[in-house]
Amino acid sequence: MPVDEELQAFDEYMNHVKGLAPKTRRHYLCITRRLLSEQFSGEPVVISTIKPEDVHQFINRQKQLYTTSGSVSLLISALRGYFRYRTTCGDQVNHLIGVANYPANWQLSSLPKALSSEEIECLLKALDYDEPSALRTKTMVHCALDLGLRGGKIANLGLDDINWQAGTIILKKTKSRREDIMPLPEATGAALAEAVLNVPQSTGYLVQHVAQNSIADRVGIQGGSIPTIISETHFLLGGDIIIEMIGITIEHSSMHLRR
Repeated sequence: MPVDEELQAFDEYMNHVKGLAPKTRRHYLCITRRLLSEQFSGEPVVISTIKPEDVHQFINRQKQLYTTSGSVSLLISALRGYFRYRTTCGDQVNHLIGVANYPANWQLSSLPKALSSEEIECLLKALDYDEPSALRTKTMVHCALDLGLRGGKIANLGLDDINWQAGTIILKKTKSRREDIMPLPEATGAALAEAVLNVPQSTGYLVQHVAQNSIADRVGIQGGSIPTIISETHFLLGGDIIIEMIGITIEHSSMHLRR
C-alpha cells in the first residue's frame, strides 16, 4: 500500500475508532509520514521490514527537532499509536512498540503517586468551615478525588450537567468527543449542592444560560442564569492552597503538574 493510502487508513482509524481530535490526528499523521517516507521512499509500505533499530534511529533524529520532554512525548505517542493501529491489521509489531519509550519527566519526581488516606482526611478537615472559598475548594477536591476530573472539566461543570434525581453527572466534550455519564457519589453531590446554595452569585464567576429553569428552581437559584460551580481561576488558586495544605513542594509552575 502506498504511503498516502496508508496514512489515510490510519487517519480513519484514529477518527472513527479512537475518536481523536483533528489537531491530534494531524500531529500523528505528520510524524508517521516522516517515518514511512524515510523507510520506504515512495515504495509500498511493508511494515514487517521495519526493524527496532530503524525506529530507534528515527526517534534520535527527530528528538533534535524538539526542545522539551513534552514535545518528545508527542513524537512517541504518534509512533506508538501507529504501531497499535498496525496490530489491528494483524501485524506483529510489539517489538517496535517496545522501542518507542516515553522520556523521563523529572519535573514530576517531587509529586506523590497518590495521596494517602490520612492526607485526604486532613485535607477535607482543613476545608470544613463555612466560607465561599472553602466551599468551592471543597467541591473541587471532591470532584477530583471522587470522580477523577481534571481542572478544565471541573471549571466547566454546570448544574445542567447534573441529574440530581438519577444521581448522575454528564461529562461533555471529553477527549473521545463523547458525552460520558458517571454516577454521582453522595459526598460529591452534597459538596456540589452546598456550594451552589451557599456561595453568593455576585462573586463574578462565570455563568451559563440553560433552556430549562427546572434545575435552577430545584436548587433555589432564580432566573435562567446558572453559575459554573468553580471557575478556572478558582481552580488554580484552590490548587495552590491544597498543595500547601498537604505539604507538597513543586519547583515548576506548569498547570499539568498542579492538575
